Amino acid sequence: MRLFHPEDVYQMRFVSDPQISPQGGSVAYTVSVADPESNKTQTHIHVVPTTGGKARRVTELGTANSQPRWSPDGESLAFVSDRAGKPQIYLMPLMGGEPVRLTGMPSG
Repeated sequence: MRLFHPEDVYQMRFVSDPQISPQGGSVAYTVSVADPESNKTQTHIHVVPTTGGKARRVTELGTANSQPRWSPDGESLAFVSDRAGKPQIYLMPLMGGEPVRLTGMPSG
C-alpha cells in the first residue's frame, strides 16, 4: 500500500452540483480537476442520462464553468463561465450550437 502524496490531487476528479432536468431524463453536473501547469482548478459541465450511459462534457472554453441550471423545457443549460475573462452567465442549447452570453457585468 502506498501513502497519499500531494501530487495525487492532480489525478483526482471532484464531482458536484448535480441538477436533474425538468423531465427527469438527464443530470447536469460539474467536474473539477487540479491543473498542475497553472496551479488552478479547471471546472467543466457534463451531462449524463439518468438511465445510465456515457456522460458528455458540454463546456470546452474557460477554466471555471459552474452552476448549471436547466431551462424549463430541458432543451438548454444556463451556467456561469469565465470564458470571456470575468464570470458571466451563458445559455447553451444542448442539441448543438454555441453558448450565448446573457450578461456583461464589468466585474463579473
